[in-house]
Amino acid sequence: MYRDRVPVITPTGLCLASVISAFTLSIVLPGQAAAGNRFRSRPDTHQQVQNILDTLFPNEGLVPGLSGSVGVATSFTPEYRGSGSYHLAVLPLVRLNYKNYVRLSGTTLKVNAFTHEGLRTGILVRYIPGRNNTRSPALHGLDRIDSTVGVGPYVEYRRGHLLLSTDWTHALGAGQGDTLNFSATSGLYQSPDRKFGLQGAISTSIATARHIRTNFGVTHSEAWHSSGRFPDYNPNGGLFDVSVSLGGQYKITEHWGAGQFLELKRLLGDATNSPLVRDVSSLQLSGGVGVYYKF
Repeated sequence: MYRDRVPVITPTGLCLASVISAFTLSIVLPGQAAAGNRFRSRPDTHQQVQNILDTLFPNEGLVPGLSGSVGVATSFTPEYRGSGSYHLAVLPLVRLNYKNYVRLSGTTLKVNAFTHEGLRTGILVRYIPGRNNTRSPALHGLDRIDSTVGVGPYVEYRRGHLLLSTDWTHALGAGQGDTLNFSATSGLYQSPDRKFGLQGAISTSIATARHIRTNFGVTHSEAWHSSGRFPDYNPNGGLFDVSVSLGGQYKITEHWGAGQFLELKRLLGDATNSPLVRDVSSLQLSGGVGVYYKF
């Protein structure tokens, strides 16, 4: 009897609401970057966004020949890991697949070595962005972190709507050490006409002490150059973050689509006690909207 009083939420309306919400969040987030640098794309921003998209929307395109998608997105991400300021950017999105062998997603290349039913394993090569110490006033006095490349194995297992993934990445330089990443992704909803879908994911990362110290530690020299703003800090390795994310995709035509995502990340362990984090927040929010062309 109350059916007429219940508002009907269509996939189109939900997609539009998500776009508006993400855009509004990107405007009102406290401590956002200066207007002059607001939409400048950076390698680390690209990598953060692409990592979230890879978790939420794993590559498909397992068809004969070359397939993939290209697009553009507007996103907001923390200025750096642990930052309370946010960087807004417009950035390109590229995903390419060649049969069931090679997948390029942003700055991560995966080469499949073995496939059996839902199991897939192989080798990945990943660009690891650095950190510019002139990016934010909060980083003044800290050393620059150079960009580098990471390599390692990955394993994926798909069963129905659930995808479990893990990879180990060994950085070849810049003191980035090793990281072990885990994620679980699942479809949450699909409209009857199959044009709109929601995906949810949870992920976590474990890193060596070298990685944690490079990104969250403060050396004696850095403490001195920061004029006392940062004390010496020598963290240990271990579990350092956990993330939950939600994303939606809307199929506009056979080839064109729109998507949006939102991720909430919580820093854990010694990362939360870093002088770069403890006076701000261990919660990190990222989000974005975009359009893409699939071929």
